[in-house]
Amino acid sequence: MSNVGVIGLGEMGRLHLMNCLHIDGIKVVAAADASKRSLNKAKSLGVNHLYMDYRDLLKQSNHLDQSLLPYPIICTLKVFN
Repeated sequence: MSNVGVIGLGEMGRLHLMNCLHIDGIKVVAAADASKRSLNKAKSLGVNHLYMDYRDLLKQSNHLDQSLLPYPIICTLKVFN
């Protein structure tokens, strides 16, 4: 079992979270977002560790095997160019 954290629960983050729920061997155990509403939704889906600040999620990463950062491709291109 691979424990996953999702940073950012906007449109893409929610999509990744929902997809992970259907993948054998993956368990979403943590999520970070500035929206309490988004965190409550993640909690209702079984996510146990919830953070308003992504840095807190990363500090507690001893319970994670991987983290997802679901950003639009245009943001990724700006970072790496």
